[in-house]
Amino acid sequence: MASHAGIHIIKVNSRRPDIGQIKVRHILKLTQGADSSGIASRRAAIDSIARLLAAGADFASIAKAETDDPSGRAKGGALPWFGAGMMVPQFEAAAFSLAPGEMSAVVETPYGFHIILCDDRRPSLPDDEIASQVDAAMEADGRTDMARRRFMDRFIASHPDLADASPDRLAAAATELLPSLSPDFRNLISEYRDGMLLYEISNRMVWAAPPTTPPASTISLKPTATDILLTLLNSKAILFKPLPTRWLPPHTNGSRPGPTPFSPPTMAGR
Repeated sequence: MASHAGIHIIKVNSRRPDIGQIKVRHILKLTQGADSSGIASRRAAIDSIARLLAAGADFASIAKAETDDPSGRAKGGALPWFGAGMMVPQFEAAAFSLAPGEMSAVVETPYGFHIILCDDRRPSLPDDEIASQVDAAMEADGRTDMARRRFMDRFIASHPDLADASPDRLAAAATELLPSLSPDFRNLISEYRDGMLLYEISNRMVWAAPPTTPPASTISLKPTATDILLTLLNSKAILFKPLPTRWLPPHTNGSRPGPTPFSPPTMAGR
């Protein structure tokens, strides 16, 4: 499959039921970088906090005073809504085992010791909302920058005179030369140009002309504008592919519809 980061081959290793999303508070005693005595000290501290909470102490107040999580200290230990795969496995498993209002025992993760309080649970977001979040996460992912850097490396290699150019100059040059670098982009521009040409010809020569039939005595044997357009359309003078409906000729005073994409205009009503 293709994404803005590149081309991917995906293998599904396993599936699991949707567990929804959860909102929790936690109190953390950080052990990263601590030696054995430091870890033991933090374990004693979290056990003491667990006894206070079991005795009825307010979780948010204790979190503000005791947690080693800087963002949680300002918010009473509160974390944003999260779903599967967004936390380390030990934390995720403990959090999703709780019902709203339940508190965990002490949980050990690579970060340290936690006590988790479940505030609320809800089903996963609709697919369209999840898609926008996934797009944002992919845009922030380093692989997107890797694809961009690879493109710019190839571009600079083929244009060594731009090796010392500023980022703005590089971007402008790449945009200017993109049709020559990318066949797909070149074809898209060609289709757009041909579509606009067809629109202009049909607008000037057919749809802008008054739909009146001259008396039989004044009918000329010279080719009409419609005949000329049909001849052009059936020849190799204009090459085009089906295009979006936004390039269709407009209606004339509401009396004559434009063609379907992209059948030639009929001869009726000349």
